[in-house]
Amino acid sequence: LQDKFVEIPIIEVQDIYQSEFYNASQQGLKPTLRLLISDLNYNDEEELEYMKKRYAIIRVDKADNESIALICEKRVGVNAS
Repeated sequence: LQDKFVEIPIIEVQDIYQSEFYNASQQGLKPTLRLLISDLNYNDEEELEYMKKRYAIIRVDKADNESIALICEKRVGVNAS
């Protein structure tokens, strides 16, 4: 089974907020990546590939009128092809 990924332009790579990391860890999650993208480019994907690594999208935040932040957790043991 070959996964198909669509390339999406990234506006900005941001730091994970300390409170965000704490809240996620309370739920057993470990956010490792925060990407700002245009909300027009997001179609409810559950994972993404960034820098040849796979990430699960654990939360989506509205950043402003035109962009969203994808909070992602690195998928352990899964590498991109």
